[in-house]
Amino acid sequence: MRAHQAMSLKQFMLRREVITLYKEMIQTCHRIPDKSTAKEMAEWVRADFRKNSTITDEAAIRMLISHGKQSLKKLQTNIAIGR
Repeated sequence: MRAHQAMSLKQFMLRREVITLYKEMIQTCHRIPDKSTAKEMAEWVRADFRKNSTITDEAAIRMLISHGKQSLKKLQTNIAIGR
């Protein structure tokens, strides 16, 4: 979406959800005890979000958000088990 183009309420809410998920994933990566792995995972998250940043289809974005939330829960579970 171009910067000068106004977003609909749906688009705004989806964008907010994506940003929140991104922040949660990066914060979770920083809780990985092994700093090398933490850095690698954070770089993977950044690259994955960057790769998908051009997607504009709302259904596809919702699907990616759902997949991202599942991945976040798995990562959080793995970190909790590893401690």
